[in-house]
Amino acid sequence: MKINQIRQLAKSLVKGQNVQSNNFNKAGNRLAAKFTLPKTSKIEGIKTPKNTASIDIVKIEKNFGESSSDIISFKDKDGFLIKRIRTDNANGNKLTTESNYKFEEYYNFALETRGKLTDIKRTTKLNDELQSHTRDMVSIITGKTENTPPATYITRSRLDTQEFWFGGRKETQRIESKIKGDKNSIKFLETKGTRKNNGKVQLLNIKGNTKISPEEFAKDPYIMTRIYPNKDFIHSIKHYISATLNVPTSVCNIKTEKLKNAYGYYKPATETIVISSGLEKYDIVNTLAHELRHKKQSLIAWKAIGNCLKGFVTGNYGNKNENILGLKFFKGNGLSVMSLNGKIKKYYNACILEKDARKYGSRFEKQYEKLTQKLSDEFPYAANEQLGQNASLDSLGSIIKKAEIEGKIVRVETPIFIDKK
Repeated sequence: MKINQIRQLAKSLVKGQNVQSNNFNKAGNRLAAKFTLPKTSKIEGIKTPKNTASIDIVKIEKNFGESSSDIISFKDKDGFLIKRIRTDNANGNKLTTESNYKFEEYYNFALETRGKLTDIKRTTKLNDELQSHTRDMVSIITGKTENTPPATYITRSRLDTQEFWFGGRKETQRIESKIKGDKNSIKFLETKGTRKNNGKVQLLNIKGNTKISPEEFAKDPYIMTRIYPNKDFIHSIKHYISATLNVPTSVCNIKTEKLKNAYGYYKPATETIVISSGLEKYDIVNTLAHELRHKKQSLIAWKAIGNCLKGFVTGNYGNKNENILGLKFFKGNGLSVMSLNGKIKKYYNACILEKDARKYGSRFEKQYEKLTQKLSDEFPYAANEQLGQNASLDSLGSIIKKAEIEGKIVRVETPIFIDKK
């Protein structure tokens, strides 16, 4: 079914039993049509989201019919929104806003209880030309600690981006927390900056009332990128990691794929690094640094050959450790996973190249973890996903807490020792 057909159907069903219709109000607006399609209906050009149980169509006319809004809402069996597409037509222009909704439970270890997380991703286009992106995450959780009375804590992480006509975008990100009903409890951290088409970000301004000064957070290389989608996150942080490792990003193509048995790999023949698309942020940082270190090894390898040739003449062979690593790269690169005949684990654990890459991957991951913990200390009741932490812990903690409430598991505060005689 095409959009135009939906509009025609809306007009023809205005007098139908399942359609509401009103006259124009004083402001010149009216509900022209409203009806529900079965979940089996297909709308051309729009992919029906998974778990859709119903599709609601609403047509609103404004300015006594001179402009209109068409709203298509996809809902699950419980009536919760999954996706909404709104098209506003006025003065010959078409403004389309697509919003994707996700509702999840998360577990907060500080309060030892579960909360609700709403995650909305919104894209706006004017006459089919991209204008802006928004990601808006709101977590709500009620609980108490040893030092605080029961309260409802609300944390909001919002990222607004606006496209530049000449390429790139400007971005505003704000993290804000408060206690419901207490205006004096508001804490926030806000950043403004730009992102180029190649993913490189530049922080222009940062402000807030956090315990740690905003100027200190400005030193965090990930401060603008934590709630990016994984693909954008990778293409932004690659500039920081590659610069730290002294590896030019221009000589290596970095992309994401769905990998089953690996977090990532580096293919020297095509100068390509592939990162698995389903990783947590911590693992992305580790894996990207690991694979970029392999690229650095290839650069060291060619330098090692030059050092050896130069050494025959001058007697100065350069850095011994780098020469060994470089020559090992040529040897190691001659091995393929298929030729290892099941010995990949042994090779991975023992190979000097892998040991070296793991060291750098771990170093960057620990740095990311330390910096992210500072943010978490400021906003302790947020869902992990709002701060770029391990989102899978939110789901796991929620499942465990639910099982505990239902009596399926029992928490043991003190270890039990059984003396077998």
